[in-house]
Amino acid sequence: MKIAYRLRDNAKHIAQVQKTSLTTDDFGIEPTDGLFGSAEWWNRIASGELTLHTLRGTITDRFMAHYTLPPDVVRPPAASALRMACSRRS
Repeated sequence: MKIAYRLRDNAKHIAQVQKTSLTTDDFGIEPTDGLFGSAEWWNRIASGELTLHTLRGTITDRFMAHYTLPPDVVRPPAASALRMACSRRS
């Protein structure tokens, strides 16, 4: 199986979400469980305090992200989005 996207490897996206979370009340992720993407946040995932969801499936289509995409498309913060036939596993 080839991994299509791994959040931990996307330092730019993590930094953008952290900046937004720390500098505005209108956007970002509430740092209740640690700042998104921080060592504390990843440690809570590793210990089971925060639930980790993994999507596995077969990529059936690929679209450029700037196009209007159907709601069932997985949207990683990358140059393209992937439509996947997935089963959800925790």
